[in-house]
Amino acid sequence: MMVKQYIIILGFILFTFTPFQTVEAAKVSKYEPELYMTTEDIISDIVFPTIDKKVLKEYNNNSTDWQWTRIVDIDYNDNHSYDVAVRIRVNPKNDKGDNYIDDLV
Repeated sequence: MMVKQYIIILGFILFTFTPFQTVEAAKVSKYEPELYMTTEDIISDIVFPTIDKKVLKEYNNNSTDWQWTRIVDIDYNDNHSYDVAVRIRVNPKNDKGDNYIDDLV
């Protein structure tokens, strides 16, 4: 009989104090990147120095004014590398007008 009373009292205490036990999750700050970049932006940062060297070589160091237009093609090689074809617009250095030459690098 005494055990029954202890079980009832224990059940009453658990029932009474359980709803007051709450857990608050840690606050997580939302990370907002300061800069938005596309895949093409990342690829251009990687291949820009190579393209710049090829343009200078092709136009005999006469042209430093060129613009990235777009990626035309990306091919995967068997040696785990990629070939990237990029369309650019080149303005000859001695030309002051808008006479751009389209080229594929």
